[in-house]
Amino acid sequence: MEYKIYKLRFKTGVHFGNGLLNDSINTVKADTLFSALYLEALNIGKNDELYKMANDSRLFISDAMPYVEDDIFLVPKPMIQVKTDKKQDQDEIENNSVIKKRVKNIKFLPITNLDDFLNGDIEKIEDDSLKTGYFEGMTKARVRSHDEKGIPSDTLPYHVGVYNFDENAGLYIITAYEDEEVIKLIEELLTSLSHTGIGGKRTSGLGKFDLEIRDLPSDFANKLFTKKHISDKIFKKYMTLSTSLPKDDELEETLENSSYLMEKRSGFIYSTTYSDEFRRKKDMYVFSSGSCFENIFDGDVYDVSEGQNTHKVYRYAKPLFLGVER
Repeated sequence: MEYKIYKLRFKTGVHFGNGLLNDSINTVKADTLFSALYLEALNIGKNDELYKMANDSRLFISDAMPYVEDDIFLVPKPMIQVKTDKKQDQDEIENNSVIKKRVKNIKFLPITNLDDFLNGDIEKIEDDSLKTGYFEGMTKARVRSHDEKGIPSDTLPYHVGVYNFDENAGLYIITAYEDEEVIKLIEELLTSLSHTGIGGKRTSGLGKFDLEIRDLPSDFANKLFTKKHISDKIFKKYMTLSTSLPKDDELEETLENSSYLMEKRSGFIYSTTYSDEFRRKKDMYVFSSGSCFENIFDGDVYDVSEGQNTHKVYRYAKPLFLGVER
């Protein structure tokens, strides 16, 4: 597999939904990203091509994760117990409780500090490397009713949660690909997406970004794996960098000696060729990024449509793994 990093430098604020309109998170899950790419592909008649690339394991994408200072790439906190020294005096024990609190508050950390984290050297992780931006509320007006002539008679203010990335921060996506045909399509779709925007409230101007393409540093790439492209298990634990779900015949082996968090993924289908009105996707429970496994799995691209419309609707749930514990 070959790897590339796509950096998203946002020109506007973003609204990435977490179930609350007046709130926003600062990452994009892989399934949401794939859906956005699929809609762009649908507009140019290449949606089947994109699906086949992912379904045949020629293409893998990570969640869109934070970066800072141009080249400090953050990864999810591994769901692995942090090592501590059992022989501690009282001062060390009290200090350790402070460390535990900080560990709990960390959601992402620089990949260069991953070994420090696993060894319990939390103090080596600088706070500045974890700051990516700030949250603010944006007030909008919604038309509440119309009179008999169809003229708006009342408006109702509502609040939208917006996340603003610092000038030196943004999101990055890791793409693993088998051939140039794959990467050519992905770059075409991401370029198109940079203009239309990603996330919610795009009609209000949110979610626009500049796209920067970079090769993945070799020390990062050497720790990346997929089920199809692994020959020897050189790590004891592998962490997912994308929301994912094993196939039914993979589940039992996947769960052996694993540590994971599951999350509900739902949402609406934003496609005028699918339906004239918004339709809900089928709900799915998937492993969150940061979940850790001894046995890696292939996952799938699942159909979450109602099955009676013009095209299928897919939820991407194929993992890209990072080796975290030798």
